[in-house]
Amino acid sequence: MSAFNMLKASFLVVLSKDKSNYPEDTTLDVFVMVAKSILIENMFSGGKIVTDIVSVENINGYPAKQMEVEFNYEGEECFGVVTFLETPKGYHQLIGWMPLKDYLENNTLKEIMTCFKEKKP
Repeated sequence: MSAFNMLKASFLVVLSKDKSNYPEDTTLDVFVMVAKSILIENMFSGGKIVTDIVSVENINGYPAKQMEVEFNYEGEECFGVVTFLETPKGYHQLIGWMPLKDYLENNTLKEIMTCFKEKKP
């Protein structure tokens, strides 16, 4: 799933992976460590971690961790928030970003992420 706000040039992407894709002893911390390294190496390459991984309030009852990063995209300074969640069925990354100037004026990225609900079959 993804969303885009044309007026604020903000983006939100949800990446979900079924737990069956991971060894049985995988934890949220292990998932975060692997996913974070991939994000930093690819999507946020050359970026600066503003807030490293921290635990945040559960999102709809699911354990969650979050990080914040500043990066440059096509010459625009951007701010990103990544929330990692573990649900009974899977691991999820909620990746949101917007121009830094917009984030400083109105931070809605974290608020939007608290609305996450796992899709029921």
